[in-house]
Amino acid sequence: MIRGTVSVMRMLHCSVVAATLVASSGAHATCAMARIGPRVMTTRSTVIPADGGVLVGYQFGGTGGEFTDDDPSAAAGWTASDGTHPIGLTRISLAPGLSVWKLAGNAPTTITGKDAKPIGAFTHDAKLPAVAMPAPQPTSATTSTAPSFRSSTTTSTVTLAKAPPPDAVALIVYAAGAPITYAQLPDTHDKLTKLAVFEAGGRCALPMPGHALSSGTYTFAYVDAFGRLSPQSKPLRGKS
Repeated sequence: MIRGTVSVMRMLHCSVVAATLVASSGAHATCAMARIGPRVMTTRSTVIPADGGVLVGYQFGGTGGEFTDDDPSAAAGWTASDGTHPIGLTRISLAPGLSVWKLAGNAPTTITGKDAKPIGAFTHDAKLPAVAMPAPQPTSATTSTAPSFRSSTTTSTVTLAKAPPPDAVALIVYAAGAPITYAQLPDTHDKLTKLAVFEAGGRCALPMPGHALSSGTYTFAYVDAFGRLSPQSKPLRGKS
């Protein structure tokens, strides 16, 4: 049973603009997978540190037999077990569509989806070091709207002074201290300095969690695959 706070993984495509790599949460060419579902982001390493958990976001099509119009990182119907006994899961919301699940105890744990199929197996190592990612260094945050097929698309884009650290798997955006959206980072992002943190509209009008940026003030933080956060950046004024 999942317990904890009530609160998703953007499938990103990358394109080169000038010499800068841009990650975008663009729509699929077809609308056949317009619903979203949960996706485990803790995949590079499945050894959970003492201060971490299993990070869950979203993707189109979902994982674990669940599709939802709500926050997919809630992953309703997922369970955990050590093979003999249930393992407690406590969910902490990090951003709309992004949560970290803390596993009770230190036993090897398998998470099973709503469709009764295993989603991932995890072990624990209390000796793993705490996260040491630097704060992001954003230089601009802009929102624009452009015509698209029979519609329009609104995209919020963040530019960074330097690429995210290797351990980062996503960038979270905060307004007045509260998370409003996030963007998943591709596995290889050593040259990435621009990324779309929100996109809405387009031909399929895909239901992405979160909110577009405006002319308000924002801060940013990286999150690693275990749900651990970097310090937040200095405030930055958005433009729209």
